[in-house]
Amino acid sequence: MTSFYLLLAWRNLWRNKRRTLITVFAVFFAIVFSMLMRSMQFGSYESMVQNMVGRYTSHIQIHKSGYWDSRSFDDLFFDQDSSIFKRIDSSSSQIQIVPRLESFILAANDEKTRACLVIGTQAEKEKDLSGIHKMIISGSYLNKENPKDIVITEGLSSYMKLQVGDTLVAMGQGYHGASANGLFRIGGIAKIAAPELNKATIFINLGFAQTFFGAIDGLSSYCIIVNPARDFEQVTDKLKTEFQHSDLEIMHWQALMPELVQSIELDNASGLIILFILYLVVGFGIFGTVLMMVSERNFELGVMLSLGTPRFKLGLLLCVELLLLTFIGTAGALIFTYPILWYFNINPIPLTGDTAEVMLQYGMEPVLPFSASFEVMESPIGAILFIVILICLYPMRFTQKINPVEAMK
Repeated sequence: MTSFYLLLAWRNLWRNKRRTLITVFAVFFAIVFSMLMRSMQFGSYESMVQNMVGRYTSHIQIHKSGYWDSRSFDDLFFDQDSSIFKRIDSSSSQIQIVPRLESFILAANDEKTRACLVIGTQAEKEKDLSGIHKMIISGSYLNKENPKDIVITEGLSSYMKLQVGDTLVAMGQGYHGASANGLFRIGGIAKIAAPELNKATIFINLGFAQTFFGAIDGLSSYCIIVNPARDFEQVTDKLKTEFQHSDLEIMHWQALMPELVQSIELDNASGLIILFILYLVVGFGIFGTVLMMVSERNFELGVMLSLGTPRFKLGLLLCVELLLLTFIGTAGALIFTYPILWYFNINPIPLTGDTAEVMLQYGMEPVLPFSASFEVMESPIGAILFIVILICLYPMRFTQKINPVEAMK
């Protein structure tokens, strides 16, 4: 019996091909446009997180309590026997840990000076975080053969007119007020997408940094990369449970960079308003189709009721027709759109001109990224399905009130 009503609903759809195709294409274009829009939005969010979070703060940081507020070099923690590292590493198999020692120095040469951020890190592990080794435009990346060589950013190199092989004078303050002065040999120059970091950042080997600042085994933080990135909250909760009785503080990127979270939420809200208007228009279009579908078949419905068709099954038949229309439009939209999203997720559209300059100023790569995540499909399909289910209430109500005698006149 179920297959009979399904077949009957399918045949009824094509009695008026024009109306059916109009409704199918309304659903089709609504889902296509909303998927493309959400894909660009989510893609830009993923790009922002990757460029501004993944390359500097990481998804999660572990540091001494109060360090993030004070940023004081005296608020370091010491992991002499790597016991903390081992506890973190054993807590989850989906993380990568990058130890860092960060501070500021005054960099100088014969003519100019500039305050610089110094990042002491383990060269091999840093590749998984900032990917600085891919940004080298001159010289070489940090290596064990020349542990005292440093990598400076392209903006600092241009400002101070420094090249690979030149010497940079460093003046700063080490742990507990110790003097931190010395000479750095430039082993490589890197160009970072984030303009502020590109102006004045120096990367050095972690062991050399600890010696230079007089903080043997001292660390500013353990930067943790979570794979997949969306599980960062779950990993954060595990780490907080693991270190709840220590003087260490565990913070994920949303707590480290609340201004980035606010900008994402604001942009997402504006996108939802536009989608709401789109769904509203499409919903009224589908409802208009249902009104025509019911009114044109008033005589037919009266005959079916007179022949003994239950009112509930008659209303269900109309609902099945509407759901079939929705399914055809949705399936077509997915088949058409997802390959496009998948392609542009792998090959983002490059941007040029003023738009590219603006994105560089905000520390983002000048590309238009797309996301191919499940959320891109979930939201549009869920919204259209919700609208259709609401509209289905009308034919169900209509068949309960129809008078067979009047309908057949």
